[in-house]
Amino acid sequence: MCEACVGSVTPTYTSKEFGRRFRYFRRILMLTMDILNDCCSMTVAGVLVVCAIAGYFFLNRKWTIPRDYSKWVTKDYPKDVVLLHHIGRSAYVPCLSPFPLKLETYFRIAKIPYKTVASLNFGPKNKIPWMEYNGEVVTDSEFCIKFLNDKLGVDLNKHLTSEQKATARILQRMIDEHFYWPYVYHRWVFDKEQKTLLRNKVPKMVIWMFRRKIESASNGQGIGRHSQEEIEHIARTDLQALSDFLGTKKYMMGEKISEVDCAVFGQLVQTVASLNFGPKNKIPWMEYNGEVVTDSEFCIKFLNDKLGVDLNKHLTSEQKATARILQRMIDEHFYWPYVYHRWVFDKEQKTLLRNKVPKMVIWMFRRKIESASNGQGIGRHSQEEIEHIARTDLQALSDFLGTKKYMMGEKISEVDCAVFGQLVQVRWETDDCPAGIIIKEHQNLLEYLDRIKEKVWPDWEECTTKGGTVEATA
Repeated sequence: MCEACVGSVTPTYTSKEFGRRFRYFRRILMLTMDILNDCCSMTVAGVLVVCAIAGYFFLNRKWTIPRDYSKWVTKDYPKDVVLLHHIGRSAYVPCLSPFPLKLETYFRIAKIPYKTVASLNFGPKNKIPWMEYNGEVVTDSEFCIKFLNDKLGVDLNKHLTSEQKATARILQRMIDEHFYWPYVYHRWVFDKEQKTLLRNKVPKMVIWMFRRKIESASNGQGIGRHSQEEIEHIARTDLQALSDFLGTKKYMMGEKISEVDCAVFGQLVQTVASLNFGPKNKIPWMEYNGEVVTDSEFCIKFLNDKLGVDLNKHLTSEQKATARILQRMIDEHFYWPYVYHRWVFDKEQKTLLRNKVPKMVIWMFRRKIESASNGQGIGRHSQEEIEHIARTDLQALSDFLGTKKYMMGEKISEVDCAVFGQLVQVRWETDDCPAGIIIKEHQNLLEYLDRIKEKVWPDWEECTTKGGTVEATA
């Protein structure tokens, strides 16, 4: 745990409480409808309408527009510790809103002790996040940072010149006031299935109420008046501008982190989260007739069972065991050398950039890859040692294939799907990494890849962007 983060506080008003209030209102409404059935009159109908409208505004006001926020202020607050009120943790990033995440990032960089208070109690300006510090209440992430800068003498921008501070300010306004809207509008309006919201267990009634608010606010801001294609264009050009501005710098304003990085990070991780890494936080995952399955191995097993498919039916028990061992080697061992080269050793990130991966995404995922590689073990070796691992794995594959058509003989089997999926990465995508150079020494592996590509992927060219020069059409 970061030394700045010292814990969390029990929610003071949760979705459970909202559900209780909603069920109470629903029971009253049902009782009123029963009365209406017994004595149908205009008077009773009027009472029903008034009850429904009053109930809606009761829920809506209690949920979002507090009359007296002071009752939510902590009476026994810890000294010199920030209490950050925000909507709570989410499925794949620490918070579903970028602004609390911006503040938490700032706290951690500045090493300011803080606790999080998960609730939907909107602060004195009817905004979230808001914070308490030694009994003082401050709302809005920008003013929270200003307050703490003045109070504690923090200045993440002290290394910047006046011109750089002005540039950072303009950049922060762009990310907070402009880039924010396209993905929020998609999350609440365009995404009819509300996948991001539902997997974060946002109650459907809350989605219904907030969706109207987002539509209204988006229309006032202007983004809601555009088509989906136009909004996508806005997001794309904003990201391109961010990527071009970042260039090869470590952080937005240079080699040292500054306040604007807190804002950019808080916004961009929301879009990374929308990559939708599935229920196990993994990609790929699939849906079939409403059922969700994650991990390529379990996807294959699911479809084998569901559809009666068996690509290994021609294999003996010993051959199946051999294929299983071979697949584990290719998926769990050979995978890591070229992935580590792609994300860590290749400082120019040629493979990633020609696939138009945003530089901020590269920066964030590079840290994850380094951490995962260290845990797996490959990241603890030198570049020469990792090259040796790739070379011996490829030699073993080449020797095992020999003169056979496919890995297990004359017929294709499941293990060929795994081997093909890995080897095409080093032959055509990361071809400048050691494994990509070494594979060219094994003619039987090259012919093997061409054979499967021709047999299974006749639309190969349509499924690629041809080096990032065109859009894939299949």
